[in-house]
Amino acid sequence: IISATNKDLSIRIKEQRFRNDLFYRLNTIRIHLPPLRERPNDIALLANFFLKQHIKHQKRTLEFSDDCLDGLRTYQWPGNVRELKGVIDYSVTMATGSLITADDFPEFLLSKENRNRDTSESRRHPFEGSQDFGLLSKALQHTEKEVIKGVLQQAKNRSEAIKILGISRRTFYTKLKQYDLD
Repeated sequence: IISATNKDLSIRIKEQRFRNDLFYRLNTIRIHLPPLRERPNDIALLANFFLKQHIKHQKRTLEFSDDCLDGLRTYQWPGNVRELKGVIDYSVTMATGSLITADDFPEFLLSKENRNRDTSESRRHPFEGSQDFGLLSKALQHTEKEVIKGVLQQAKNRSEAIKILGISRRTFYTKLKQYDLD
């Protein structure tokens, strides 16, 4: 069993919010993987990995501009690697040429408040004291809506849009209604 958590389970055990017998069974080999914001050198590697996956499936030549990769490094990635993958998916869809630039990023990534947070305290506890829960969910919904809008503009018809998005017809029409795009 491979499991992951962002909680300190030893504290949860003391609070009787996690079973200690389960902890000892799961804790055979412990691997600590710091969040993406603490591994800025991994961002370009992961971004290129996700981009290569798209290139394989779409048979399209794409690469990142240098300023684009710099922009990815300055963002704090509260949604970690999943959020990075979502941004790359979005950027690939929005890119019109063979070069992905910062203009192809979702708006939330480029806002001033999301760039260059340098205090070590904000790196350690980015949401401490924040009342805006659901940030990742909101960002993903915004990204999903923008991707669907972009595909609708580029596709010849809705059937082609469904194929490009790789979702079922039912999901497609549900999303159109959800985001008021029909």
